[in-house]
Amino acid sequence: MLLAMITMDVTVAEEAPTSTWKHKHVHEFATIAQTRASEMETSKKLWIALYGARDDPILSVLDQVGAELSYAVSFAWISADVAQSYGLQAATPPILILFRDEPKLNPYQKRMYRTLELAHQFPSRLDVRGVKRVVRDKAPSAVLTSWQDDDIAWGVSTDATTTADSTNPPRVILVTKKSSPSLLYKSLSIEFPSLRFYALAESPAVLDQFHVSSVPSLLVGPSSSSLTLFQESDGDITNVHDLRRFLLPHVPQNADPSSTAASSSSLWLSRDELDVAVRNTSAAWVVVIQSKSSPNVVDPSSDEWTHTIADLERKVGVDLIRVAMVDIPSSPSSSHGIYTVPYGPSVSLEKAPSAASLSGVAKQLVASLPDATAALYGPSDIQAFFGRMITTPNTISFVLFTAKQDTPVMVQALALSFPSQVHVGVVFHPDDQTKQQFGLTKLPAMVAVMSPRDPSMPRDQFSMTFYDKKLMGPPTYANVRRFLDQVVQAYVVPTNEPAKNAGKQKPVVHPVTSQAEFTHACTSLCVVGFTNGPSDVSTGAILIDVAAKSQHPLQFITVDAVCQREFAAALGADAWQIPTIVV
Repeated sequence: MLLAMITMDVTVAEEAPTSTWKHKHVHEFATIAQTRASEMETSKKLWIALYGARDDPILSVLDQVGAELSYAVSFAWISADVAQSYGLQAATPPILILFRDEPKLNPYQKRMYRTLELAHQFPSRLDVRGVKRVVRDKAPSAVLTSWQDDDIAWGVSTDATTTADSTNPPRVILVTKKSSPSLLYKSLSIEFPSLRFYALAESPAVLDQFHVSSVPSLLVGPSSSSLTLFQESDGDITNVHDLRRFLLPHVPQNADPSSTAASSSSLWLSRDELDVAVRNTSAAWVVVIQSKSSPNVVDPSSDEWTHTIADLERKVGVDLIRVAMVDIPSSPSSSHGIYTVPYGPSVSLEKAPSAASLSGVAKQLVASLPDATAALYGPSDIQAFFGRMITTPNTISFVLFTAKQDTPVMVQALALSFPSQVHVGVVFHPDDQTKQQFGLTKLPAMVAVMSPRDPSMPRDQFSMTFYDKKLMGPPTYANVRRFLDQVVQAYVVPTNEPAKNAGKQKPVVHPVTSQAEFTHACTSLCVVGFTNGPSDVSTGAILIDVAAKSQHPLQFITVDAVCQREFAAALGADAWQIPTIVV
């Protein structure tokens, strides 16, 4: 028998509610409603949450750090119900999770969300110093560490009353001896998104440019001739309250210092914004072009729109097929209508017939998604399918057993969402022997199959975990994806083993500086290294090392995220994320 089936135990931390909560600086989220009402998924601030017992000793440590670093991090305890909503059923508590990316709008559920990350698998081992280290390492930042002379208007203005806007924000300049910005300064850059923060290393040129004679020096202003210096009378330059008082008067009047990404993640886009979004993703698109003030194609508040979007979310999620409305006010306009962009490298808008309905267009786009699943009709197919996992390091398998004739769109979408990590197969009409082998009592059934992580065990000594809708909810794309995310996180780990092919061709890493060069260099799946300026040789070295060890036909690219800041941002790499490597 090919499979040695070992079902995984799913453990949750069920705790009886208590009448009091004694941790002042740790939020208590016992219900999903409490979580939704918080800022955990709507702010840009770092949030760290404990999934574990209410009396876990680590809560006292989190409480202490929360009191000291409240400007940088918020802490929370989450119940088993809340953990389940994040797909943590397969996780063994206690664990620490975190949210640190910029909030994004889920247009289907019409709410903001952030990506969950694992902060620490064994929080009981952490003391105050360890938690502070996690905060320092994971805190987001919008601080730039080299001066950008690309804004002539900011540099030459002589008007002391110069006003700032989103394209010409006031600058906050810290001249310092330190090689990297402090946690406090990084946190302020997140708290005041309408200001542009710089941390510049002390040098004669920098001291002369900003007319400062000592370090650290902090300046803020709308132009080079209208800079205000933080002075002794303003307070302590290391005190968060004094710094807030100093910066607040310089926030543009039309800006909310606590605003998040909600405004930039709107359903409505300009044509330029749509072009950028389409170029930077392989997702398919449904686009409605009409007047925002008087929508004449599809009313975004209509049942037709709501039901169509909900159906897309249930089947393929929010990543493979995206939706947008483009505001073109002219009315009537021959450009108004429903458009699509097919999945893949295409960036051209294709207009649907004027008589086509939104739901009909969406169904056709879903049907056009490529099918990357493996069709399995008998024991030999199943044997060969799992053989691929044995010979491919750091992958798992996911199988649907069904009595139907066709592969569900949801399963096709999962295969596209995990192209290099998960082998997705569909067993049609499994026979009695197959059902017995996999322990199936009814159809349909979904199971993840994993090779052991222990290298001393045979790779064909598989373990399995079934998708349980009682725990995970109905088998929608979002729920099954959360299930697979957890299995991938547990079983797909980077390897540190050296490359086995000594005669392998020398890896090629392409430096690119523009969208045109990127399009030419990246013709399939690409690994992009965003370097922190020309002196950042370590990121490039890591990329070359990864290229040398790669067992997959990937293309490797580097982008100088300091010299090419706008281009890097268009590719999804914000300043606080640099240096980084993404696929």
